[in-house]
Amino acid sequence: MKARIAMKILKAKAEYQEFNRLDFPYTGSQLMAAAKRAKIPYEWRKRYRSWRKVSKSEGRQEMNELFNQITKTK
Repeated sequence: MKARIAMKILKAKAEYQEFNRLDFPYTGSQLMAAAKRAKIPYEWRKRYRSWRKVSKSEGRQEMNELFNQITKTK
């Protein structure tokens, strides 16, 4: 994997985690390969296996569910 592609995937992951984008167009194996290329330690990247592609509507639904859980606990 080229470094440019790996950085693009990792940037998308960061944006998705920060709720700056609602879709995640990559699979867990692509994210694992990008993390390996970026030399992220295995302990940190092993949880990336469970990641999956998410459309904007699915991402919006997950975000709403997460915020509903947070507001219910307060």
